[in-house]
Amino acid sequence: MERAEKTEKAAKAHSAGALTKRRAAWIAVLVVGAGAAYYVAATTRPGEPGYYYRLMSPLVCAGLLVAEELTERMLGVRTSDGTSAFIKLFALACIVGGKAFGLYGVVYRYDKLLHTVSGVLFTVVGAELYSYGRTVSPVAAAAFGVLVALASGYLWELYEFAGDTFFGLSSQNWADGVVSYSPETGLWTVTDARGTALIDTMTDMIVNFIGSLVTAPFIAAKARFSERIALRK
Repeated sequence: MERAEKTEKAAKAHSAGALTKRRAAWIAVLVVGAGAAYYVAATTRPGEPGYYYRLMSPLVCAGLLVAEELTERMLGVRTSDGTSAFIKLFALACIVGGKAFGLYGVVYRYDKLLHTVSGVLFTVVGAELYSYGRTVSPVAAAAFGVLVALASGYLWELYEFAGDTFFGLSSQNWADGVVSYSPETGLWTVTDARGTALIDTMTDMIVNFIGSLVTAPFIAAKARFSERIALRK
């Protein structure tokens, strides 16, 4: 009886600690987001290309993180505290850091780095959600994680395409390959027949896939190791 009470107290303490960590993470997101919005407003004038898109970046970031929390509650699942913090940090790096602060044009290969990390992150997220509260095949969990990573990469490219289409941006680097435009003929002269946007998009998805493939075996191995430890107990 005494052991059961100690276990219950430990569980409550762990739950309270986890809630505190998640609240702290949300406060950090809000503070950084507010700072990013102020930075955009102070350094960019209304009417400049991408002004409103960059200004909305912190709001988009917060909206996606809220959607993540609501999805977990609706499905009755939960990512680990470490993964939850990783998600928030990654969202800040991508949307706030990349879009609002313009790090894509400052840090070398920042875009490719984040796409590779996204493959790692969302493979872990998918595996955790798939195996939450039940015993599943480690291989199946890892495979599901890879599918989630690929889907996340696809949705991100849709997000960038929307920004380029409706806000005049060049998130997919289409403008990098434009040499000239002829108003008379309506023809564009470009550096690559396939278009720099296509090359950028495909390489983004390839490094995302590589990140997920590298991560999947580690997830399966960790799950098998945990199973063996549980059986010994």
